[in-house]
Amino acid sequence: MIVFASTRDGKSHIFLMNKDGSNLTQLTSGTQEDWAPVWSPDGKYIAFASNRPGKSDIFKMKVDGTDPVNLTNTQEASEWALAWSPK
Repeated sequence: MIVFASTRDGKSHIFLMNKDGSNLTQLTSGTQEDWAPVWSPDGKYIAFASNRPGKSDIFKMKVDGTDPVNLTNTQEASEWALAWSPK
């Protein structure tokens, strides 16, 4: 599977597709800008940066796009350039 961010209709969101390019699935939607997705080492989660007005936070969600959780939830900072530890 391949996870990536793509700007469509003026907003950037997270997409998932098979490695052969089939079965494109949009995992995030809404008015925010989602970008920089990375896989968890166990392959069960995707972490990504999400821009909202005035801030940017780090989220994680299940690989099917469900259960998004704001991990940073900051009011005065902008987080981005994330990476998972290999362990």
